[in-house]
Amino acid sequence: MNILLLIVLFPLISSHNHLHSYPSILIDPNDYPKSDLLIHNFQQRFHPTYSYRCLLQTQSKYFYLNSSCQLLTRQSLKQVCPLNYTLKLEIVFPQNTTVYQIFIQLKHKTPLEIPIKSDQTTIDVPFDCPNQEHLKIPSKDREFYLGNALVKLLEQTIEDKQICQFEKNPYRMKLKENEIYKNFLQIKTISSCTPTNFLLASSNSKRNFDYVALDSSTGHLSLIRSLDYETITTWKLVIQANDKSNIPFYTYVIIDVEDINDCPPLLSWNFPLQTIQILNDTDSFNIEIAIEESKVEQTNVIIANLIASDLDASIDSVKFELKFNSSNSLPFEIHGPFADATFVLSTTTKLDREIQENYHLHLILTDNGQPTLSSFYRLTIHILDNNDNSPIFEQEIYHVDIQENNLINTTIVQVHANDLDAQANGRVTYEVQHPLVSIDRHTGIIRANIQFDYEQIQNFSFQVTAKDHPIKDKQLTAMTTVAVRIINQNDNPPLFPQSVYEFSIYENNAPNSYIGQVTATDADNSTLTYSLDNPSEQIATIFKVSSTDGKIYALNPLDREQMSHYTFNIIAFDGFHKSSKIQINLNILDLNDEIPQFTFPNANNDTLIIDLSFWNINDYICQIEIQDHDQIPNHSLMLIYRLDQLKNFDYLTEHQQNIQFDSNKFYLDKQAHLFFNSTNTSKLNEGVYYLAFKVMIVLKKKRKCFIFFSRLDNRW
Repeated sequence: MNILLLIVLFPLISSHNHLHSYPSILIDPNDYPKSDLLIHNFQQRFHPTYSYRCLLQTQSKYFYLNSSCQLLTRQSLKQVCPLNYTLKLEIVFPQNTTVYQIFIQLKHKTPLEIPIKSDQTTIDVPFDCPNQEHLKIPSKDREFYLGNALVKLLEQTIEDKQICQFEKNPYRMKLKENEIYKNFLQIKTISSCTPTNFLLASSNSKRNFDYVALDSSTGHLSLIRSLDYETITTWKLVIQANDKSNIPFYTYVIIDVEDINDCPPLLSWNFPLQTIQILNDTDSFNIEIAIEESKVEQTNVIIANLIASDLDASIDSVKFELKFNSSNSLPFEIHGPFADATFVLSTTTKLDREIQENYHLHLILTDNGQPTLSSFYRLTIHILDNNDNSPIFEQEIYHVDIQENNLINTTIVQVHANDLDAQANGRVTYEVQHPLVSIDRHTGIIRANIQFDYEQIQNFSFQVTAKDHPIKDKQLTAMTTVAVRIINQNDNPPLFPQSVYEFSIYENNAPNSYIGQVTATDADNSTLTYSLDNPSEQIATIFKVSSTDGKIYALNPLDREQMSHYTFNIIAFDGFHKSSKIQINLNILDLNDEIPQFTFPNANNDTLIIDLSFWNINDYICQIEIQDHDQIPNHSLMLIYRLDQLKNFDYLTEHQQNIQFDSNKFYLDKQAHLFFNSTNTSKLNEGVYYLAFKVMIVLKKKRKCFIFFSRLDNRW
């Protein structure tokens, strides 16, 4: 075998759908006497790690391409016309497709020698050449080319003319499969030859004798059993006859079995081993596979390559249709058929196990025969879980109440997280890192480690972690917050910060006057009410305490001159506990409500008679005396020098229009002592002098003025 390969395919894999020429393949037909013989292996031209697929676009009855990218013979090439044959090879890579044009040249190494008679004008073509059974003999040349074969014509000698031979060599005909034929062909010799008998030569295979019978006298061939195209497509019979000299001569009978569509089409499955796990392929009509969901996270993922075949005829002439035998919408689609009757099953969208775990694909494969036949297949696809989902708590925050004084290990709350993944990927355990609580890692039940005291802690929070447990993927976690509120129990009495309170209020207060406030505290934060503790009838009528805020009020005006001090008790109540009683000491403050009275000179006479003829400067005259019944006298005495100092006492000026004060001649000290203090003379002579005095009383920023008018009569 001569095969010429000048270039390799590897550098051309980057091409995209362009037609490329491939070096011619030169072969001798005599080197391929049988079918299924290897002509060329294209696979060796590719890197072993490359993912690709070979398709033969050209339909040929002489050549075919197997799944390993090898070019093989469909039949013996010895009877094929020695011509040039053109094929198109398609190489499909994940990212591109390259098409090669291949030329196969059939050429015999040695010339073909054909004996002829001198008067012979035509010869039988010894090949299966298209539309050509006979060839006219050139008139002069005895060598010529028939296709790529050199033909030499040899004229028979006289001795050669006596040789017996059959009319045809070979005989060729078609018979339909599954039928019995009687006398379907008569074998004859040339007219100058008289054979002794006809028989099937011993060189025939044993099966020929089981299917074909030959009448030895007439040369008629008959079928003993019907032929099956799917078993043998071409039969070759060797027929022998003997001449009168008992010298045997031979011819061939070639029977082409005509196919009828009696076999349904078939599918063979090819799965990408790096992504697909085959669970069951013992039944080619019911395939079960599994694929990890991480492998189908995008569209157009190839699930399988499906190769259609049909025993009825060559793939060159059969057309297939593959589709889903269901009206249900599925996230898959079928591409093809391609030139080698291959279909591709791929995804149309992302597949998620958490949405759908299993898919059942019902496929129907149909040929184009008469009648049309179909085959039915079922493909079950299991989506295997990947740890692609984190646990999710049912609540982002768990709000929990628990009463104080609980028992240790009291259940506080149970948290729960869901994980959509399966098996270990979806198994969740829990963790807590907090001194006050503990958690059951399997159930999520959280318990108290201590007995809570509301007076020590009112609330706290902590985080709970949920973890899954994948076999091979990364562990995923989630967190939630638990907020715990301690519910108070009334286990503490109210407390006052002190046992005795001192308050004061001025007498003559208005009704319901505010005195002061007492406030108790309760560790339980209970609502408190205040009340008088066993008050006397007198206290109950004079005082009250606000039940809500502990404010103390005097119900009626108080008079210090009647009672200057009161004592009573108050308690606080939280609804369950009473406080200790506290003592309230209330002092009644005096109010300057008594008008001072002049007692000297006197209260009824405003004239002072002094028996002196004169005074010298700084001589003491007398002391002005004033009586005040208030608890704390709060007044002062002032000597009046001018009328404008008597503002608001117009009665004086109204009755004494022409009055003149002699105050500039006198001096009054702080102790109300009156002295002579004339600046004009060293003596004060006898006479009548008019003096006015003003009593000023101060109480809470209010000033009261009382006027005393005196006439000093100095007479001898």
